[in-house]
Amino acid sequence: MISELSPVPVWRHFQALCDRPRPSKHEDLVVQYLREFAEKQNVVFLQDNVGNVILKKAASTGMENCPVIAMQCHIDMVPQKRNDIEHDFFKDPIKPVIDGEWVRATGTTLGADNGIGVAAMLAVFESNDISHGPLEALFTVDEEAGMSGAKALDPNLMDAKILFNLDSEDEGELYVGCAGGVDLTIDCGLSKYQVDANFVAVELHVNSLLGGHSGIDIHLGRGNANLLLCDLLARLRTTLDISIISISGGTLRNAIPRDAKAIVALPESLRNEFNQCVESYEQVLHDRYSAIDPNIAIASRDVVCNEAHCYIGQQIDSLLDAILAAPNGVLGRDKQHFDIVECSSNLAIIKPINGGLQIQCLLRSADNTTKYQAARQIMACFDALNPQITVDGAYSGWKPDLSSPVLAKMREIYQENFGSDPAVKVIHAGLECGILGGIYPHWDMISFGPTIKSAHSPDECVEIASVKRFWDYLCMALSEVAKA
Repeated sequence: MISELSPVPVWRHFQALCDRPRPSKHEDLVVQYLREFAEKQNVVFLQDNVGNVILKKAASTGMENCPVIAMQCHIDMVPQKRNDIEHDFFKDPIKPVIDGEWVRATGTTLGADNGIGVAAMLAVFESNDISHGPLEALFTVDEEAGMSGAKALDPNLMDAKILFNLDSEDEGELYVGCAGGVDLTIDCGLSKYQVDANFVAVELHVNSLLGGHSGIDIHLGRGNANLLLCDLLARLRTTLDISIISISGGTLRNAIPRDAKAIVALPESLRNEFNQCVESYEQVLHDRYSAIDPNIAIASRDVVCNEAHCYIGQQIDSLLDAILAAPNGVLGRDKQHFDIVECSSNLAIIKPINGGLQIQCLLRSADNTTKYQAARQIMACFDALNPQITVDGAYSGWKPDLSSPVLAKMREIYQENFGSDPAVKVIHAGLECGILGGIYPHWDMISFGPTIKSAHSPDECVEIASVKRFWDYLCMALSEVAKA
């Protein structure tokens, strides 16, 4: 039972979160849990118009005049699962298991991102043993699907001077900056024709990729199922007389797509040659990704499709060319710190819409100019298709302030208690600090957390020992930073 792990209050609250489904935009059960918690602990409960929750707790005796410190996390999680798992993220609880030194879920995302931080905040609020000044806890909604909660936060509800964001994923690291992002949606109108009756329909399924977080993991070079499927289809159409009935792949804008499917129509006479081409391409992928994404597979099966309507060849060829030409992955690195990704794009979703196909990309960069330059480069690849393009969901990055007194104190606390210097970093992901700092510009902010691996994928796991260190560090920081 994870609720018996140390620190017990943190794991107990995390188990309670696992019991309550909480995909983005469906956080009601967690909000109810927070409301009941506030009533039980006799602390202030506030909720703004978009659903964000704020709790407030009075200072420990003698620390009433210390600056107000706010802790902040998001309460939603990314719903991803293995293809062989039956799980309804809107109804079913997450099933955490202890796996050696780690906690993971049974075939699904765990929700340690950001559930461990939420659990730690609740454990702080119910504790009588932590010395602290006045405290606020901000629980935002809908972070994983566009950060709409943070964007619409009421600017008049909080009194904090300092913000601890608890949404980082490497214990022993302090984050002082993050990338901003923007969503790019490309709707391509395509025409279809009915195929002659003499054909077979075959589903191609590119699957078993590692996927991962489209910011934190983008530099690892893992396969993107959407791109690999489109590459396979383009190769098949170059050599064989096949038609394409449908294409779809990916589920979330901020997750590297793990699987993608297409249904194709072909004459029975080409069956053997078709199978050989697919097998040959699968071997190409194994050779290319053996070290970084070793389980890539391509499944092929016949499907019933009595009347197939296929995309017109020239149009679908142009679309495949555009997808394969569009910049994807790491697009640039920080000019001063080349180990940091500065700009990236994730071809996240391909789905049918209004007879055509919709392409959804998430671009990230700490610099707005670079971000929109990359968006224009992608849009240019689709010009020949005369698409409808939407650019929205933009959010700002968080610029580092290395002279921050909170940063200096946090480094000092870590060194004195853990015997090493914490790494100070900028993350290529969209922490809410960039948005919240625009609403409360006087905040001195820092982000830290436990060690979480493979967020946004079914391989997500959190290191048990790091949760204890994170908790100890948080408790010490709440006391010492308030006194500084």
